[in-house]
Order: sequence, then C-alpha cells, then structure tokens
Amino acid sequence: MIPLARALLFTSLAAVTLTTWGEGLWTIALVLVAVLAAAAMLLLSRRPLRAPPPPVQAVEWLLLGVAAWGFVQAFTGLTVYRHQTLAAAAYWTAIAAVFWLSGRLFFSADPQAGRLQWVLAFACGVALLCVVQRYTSQGKFLWTFDTGYLDIYGPFASYMDYAAFVELIFPWAVFRSLERSPRRWFYAGAAALLFASVIMSASRAGAALLAGEFFAVLALTMRKRPEERRRLLACGALIAAAGAVLSFAAGWERLWVRLHQDDPYALRRNMARSALAMFRERPWAGFGLGNFPVAYPAYAYYDDGTRVNHAHNDWAEWAVEGGLPLAAAMLAVLGLSIGPALRTIWGLGPIFVWAHALVDYPFRRLGVAVWILFVLAAVVNTSRRAPVAR
Repeated sequence: MIPLARALLFTSLAAVTLTTWGEGLWTIALVLVAVLAAAAMLLLSRRPLRAPPPPVQAVEWLLLGVAAWGFVQAFTGLTVYRHQTLAAAAYWTAIAAVFWLSGRLFFSADPQAGRLQWVLAFACGVALLCVVQRYTSQGKFLWTFDTGYLDIYGPFASYMDYAAFVELIFPWAVFRSLERSPRRWFYAGAAALLFASVIMSASRAGAALLAGEFFAVLALTMRKRPEERRRLLACGALIAAAGAVLSFAAGWERLWVRLHQDDPYALRRNMARSALAMFRERPWAGFGLGNFPVAYPAYAYYDDGTRVNHAHNDWAEWAVEGGLPLAAAMLAVLGLSIGPALRTIWGLGPIFVWAHALVDYPFRRLGVAVWILFVLAAVVNTSRRAPVAR
C-alpha cells in the first residue's frame, strides 16, 4: 500500500504543476484530497504498526502554525477580507501536509534520497517541453489549451515560476554528476538541459541563482573531497561547457536584452515601499493571509492602472499579510533548513529559492510551492547521516 500512496501523492503534485497555468481553488482541493488519501494508506499499511511514527519536526510545527495563524485571523476579525484569508489558510494547510507526508512516505528511511530522481526526470521532461513549446505553441499549453499568455514555459505562464521550479532540483543534478558513477553523464546532461532552459526563458534572477548553485555545489564538494579536486574541476568544466552549448542552441538573446534594461527593479522598489507602509500600519496582526492585493491600493506608491496581485517579494508579502508572526515563522523555517542543506550539499535548492523570493513570489504558486516542500522534506529527513560540508 505504501508504493500506491507514493504514486498517488507524486502524481497529484505533478498534475498540479502541469496545470499551473490555470491554477485555482480546485488545485488546493486536489492536493488536500490526495494527501488525505495517501495518509490513510500510510496509516492502514503495516509499517506504522511495526515501528512508532517519526516525531513531528520543528519545520512541520512552523508550517502548521502558519496555516493556523490564517484561521485565527479569519475567525477573530484580524483580516480585512475573510474569504481570501480562509483560502490562503487552506493553501498553507495543503503545502504543510505535503511536507509532512513526503517526509514519511519518501524519505524517512532513505538516506540517499534516491527518489529525487523522480523529480529530476519530471523536471527534465518539463524543461524539454519548455524549450520546444516556447518557439512553437504561441502561448498554448501542449499546443492545445489556450492560457491567455503570449509565452508559456512548460506549464508555467511565468519565467520566474519556471526558474524557481528548476532551482529546486538543479543542485541534485550537479551533485550527482560529480560522483564516480556510470550515471554521472546522465546527470550532467540533465543539469545542462535545466540550465539552458532557464537561460532560454530569460529569467535574470533564475540565471544568476542557477550559476550560484552550480559554483556552491562544486565548491562544497571540493571542500568535502579535497583529494578529488582536480577531477571535480574537470567535471565542473564539462558541465559548464555543455550548459553553454545548450544555452546557445536554445536561445540566450532575450536574456541578454533583459540584462541590459535600465533600472529593471524600479517597479519592485515601489512595491517594497508600499509593503513597508502597510507593515507599519499593522505590524503584528497583518492584513490577513491572501490580502495583499486587497489592501495594496490604499498604500500604493505605484499605479499603472493594472491590478497588483503580488508584491514580487514573498518576504514583504508575508510581513504584510501575517505580520511579524508569519515573517518570523518563515525566517525560522529558513534557518532550520540551512544546516541540512549544507550537510547534503545537493539540498541547497530550497535555500536559493528563498533568496529568489526576495524578488519574486515562488511560494504563491502551488505548482512550485509543493515541490519546495517536497525537496525540503528530502533535505531535512536525509541530512542526519551526512557530515557537514566545511
């Protein structure tokens, strides 16, 4: 029954990702139903009867606390719009449940986190779809479903969401490509493909963060295995060369143009000023989870006539919507993730996505957020046997 529960959860997460271009409340319901069904299978299996379940971890308590804070806001009048806050609380419940169940189904007894190969295979399929579809689909997912956008990156209507998704699994591909394994060439090719697809998408933050991940994984691995430094440098050079070749083939011109834009983050600065003003207004209670777009117009330093639905900064949005309690909870989750990420090295992906969240909103897309929590579950649950990379 455990394999069936794993298949159900993984398939539901993949389905949510493949429908990111048309996300709605139904996707939250899909994740919650899949989690409940997989959890029931886990409890009905014989495995929990043979050994006590693992204790609830600090990260799980924090994530559940975020969801609970949304319900508290909704039912005590601390929110400015209850419906939005209830929907956001359900969203956080779904991704907290994904973290809890992923750790128990996939990684509790797997020190090598081998099942991340599933995520890598899925990501490579999305990357191939992204490259081919970008030049041929004219904004239609699978050349059939009209998304309403001129460009689409696999199932993602935004290059920043696609880049954040790739950032999660890219360090795993690089790390495995540096090992002495017959499969290292597969992992090297996967890493090059993922990097090239983000270059083609023209995400500035994504390109910079993937380059940072590559050098961080290489440097930490060389520090951990100094006797293999020469071989690791040669492998790193080959991966970089393959990534460069595929990037030229996929197309790098749009990224080059975007890198030369004048003051590309002016809009984000104005949104950050507005978010700061909002935070000062309600620093403890916040405006309610999900209510940034509701409260923003009264504090806007920028208005071009379009609806501003996000702050393009998850950290600022957390502080606005949930006040200091939510911002502190997410900072604590990040802090608890750093040690495990360094111990595994391949687990740096979520840390870099938290950095990406300073200029975008990857945690607001369910098709990205579920994988952040899935990979983080792998990092946290498999890092205990790995020595810290110094």
